Amino acid sequence: MNEPVAFPTLVAARASETPDAPFLVDATTDRTHTYAQIHARARQWSAALAALGVRAGDPVATMLRNEPESVAIWLGIGYLGAIEVPGNVDYRGALLRHYLSTSGAKVAVIHSSCAATATSVVGAAAPEQTVVVGPGPVPGGDFVVAAGTLPALTAPPPGEPAPPNALSGIASVMFTSGTTGPSKGVVIPWAQLHESAVGWMPAGGRGADGRTHAEEYRSLDPCYYSPFPFHHMASRAPLHLMALLGGRVVLRPAFKTDLFWPEVRRYGCTSTELLGTMALFLHNAPPSPSDRDNPLRSVLVVPLIPHVDDFCERFDLRVWTVYNMTELSIPLVSDGFDLVDETSCGRVRPGYQVRVVDEQDDPVPPGTVGELVVRADRPWALMAGYLGMPEATVHAWRNLWLHTGDAFRHDADGNFYFVDRIKDTIRRRGENISSLELEAEVRAIDGVLGVAAVGVPSEVGEEEVKIVVVRSPAATLTEAELRSQLAERLPRFMMPRYVEWVEELPMTPTQKVRKDVLRTTWRTTTTWDATAASYLDAGE
Repeated sequence: MNEPVAFPTLVAARASETPDAPFLVDATTDRTHTYAQIHARARQWSAALAALGVRAGDPVATMLRNEPESVAIWLGIGYLGAIEVPGNVDYRGALLRHYLSTSGAKVAVIHSSCAATATSVVGAAAPEQTVVVGPGPVPGGDFVVAAGTLPALTAPPPGEPAPPNALSGIASVMFTSGTTGPSKGVVIPWAQLHESAVGWMPAGGRGADGRTHAEEYRSLDPCYYSPFPFHHMASRAPLHLMALLGGRVVLRPAFKTDLFWPEVRRYGCTSTELLGTMALFLHNAPPSPSDRDNPLRSVLVVPLIPHVDDFCERFDLRVWTVYNMTELSIPLVSDGFDLVDETSCGRVRPGYQVRVVDEQDDPVPPGTVGELVVRADRPWALMAGYLGMPEATVHAWRNLWLHTGDAFRHDADGNFYFVDRIKDTIRRRGENISSLELEAEVRAIDGVLGVAAVGVPSEVGEEEVKIVVVRSPAATLTEAELRSQLAERLPRFMMPRYVEWVEELPMTPTQKVRKDVLRTTWRTTTTWDATAASYLDAGE
């Protein structure tokens, strides 16, 4: 299973070997689609896009939801040897124009839910031909062509698709969050997708019966619950993994707390991924007698949440964790379900080289904070660069290591700990403060739903600490009460001077907090200053 294979090649093989095996389940329509059906639909899309002039190497922009039709479109692009450039269906304005112009695509395939916005783009950024995909399960569906002519998607074309895709070929170009500048398109080879998929399965360690956790995982009826947007690697890698195992993927366009357990039970899902906030939503929900009555056995939680052992006990499941980013393919993993603690993101996965380095790229000793840099043993296992941004590519790959931009430390036992994004580290009174660690302590306070910590200007040099907090609707917590509770949890140098309540945090299209916005607009009339025990005058 570890021998790399391109995803289109893999699905075509499954369609030939086990054509009637279920592959994709649409949780919105309750429709199941076999490997053969998805393969046939992909061939239809391949022929249709070829008729629109798409050739090998051409970029195709897509703005699609996490549903079976989208997978068929992606595979169809892959069968042509073309390059899919997925975008967020919520892109608007300058973000949308930047994405489309950077993609260089002359053909776009977009979901009807974002058609009005996407087709409003004019000028150099606008694709020459746009296919609007309406609602409709596979096979069948409603399709409108805004420009150009799309052949009927009725029957697979004669013959077989092109030969297997090369592992060095490009699976997708995925855009990162632009928290400090324009979003960058990460060029992802098929080999990187494969390595990411294998890393999406718990590795290392052994169960009570002596089998490795990977062997145990494969022995289940593999069914993965996927509630992530289709432009995320979190939705793509599990598709490849389940195809490797001959399993199923249940597709849900977005995570919904109230639907999670009912759908996991309905479809017999044995594994999934939860972002830390998702896990907290489930953990903070009122207890139910049915909490332990579920089929989940393996849950990837990133990052780990406080009291993760209680979470496992309550829902009768096991948790593991990893470190990854769009440019990588999971170089750090926990030792199966044996978590070191609630802060480590694991050890180096076989096939990767990892270092923590200083500003000169020299390795730092255990316990010292530096930047994480990564290399892979196999070719094409990490990103091939940033689309149209050669300077950014060279900067990221300097000295033959891929620089993550993440501050890490490691211990003598080989465990790695994420400290912060380097640009998000706060410097106060000669001390470096991890915004991640500070936010974790704030989030543990009853009544706090979300928080972002940033460094803001100080009258005495360096920075002061500000926290921007989302309270639960029923919370009556005051700023002073919050700081009082934090004083019992934090060292003095980490204590926030400024506190501001907000209804929601500014987010990027990929749901990362826009800390650049919080820094540049930090002084508001609702910002409470602990030094003066009063609100600021925003005009000062």
